[in-house]
Amino acid sequence: MQESGGEEVGAGLEPEVSEHQQLAMQQEERVLTEQIESLQKEKEELTFEMLTLEQRASDDETLESEASIGTADSSENLNVDSEGATSDFSGMP
Repeated sequence: MQESGGEEVGAGLEPEVSEHQQLAMQQEERVLTEQIESLQKEKEELTFEMLTLEQRASDDETLESEASIGTADSSENLNVDSEGATSDFSGMP
């Protein structure tokens, strides 16, 4: 009678799963849970690192654009100076 009662209560795979299989499944579940937790932690770390790198890149782009604006002004001034010097020299002879 216990067997028939067990089959009704289990109504599926439980009576067919041996104790060894249950232990193996529990071990696999623990391993998978640890892997999931490890991946979630790695994802958080990479997300934080990515945000940090994006901020640095943004800061670098700002500095580069400010530097190129300053360089453009300087090079324009140099071109004007050299053109003025050239026109002075061409006007002298």
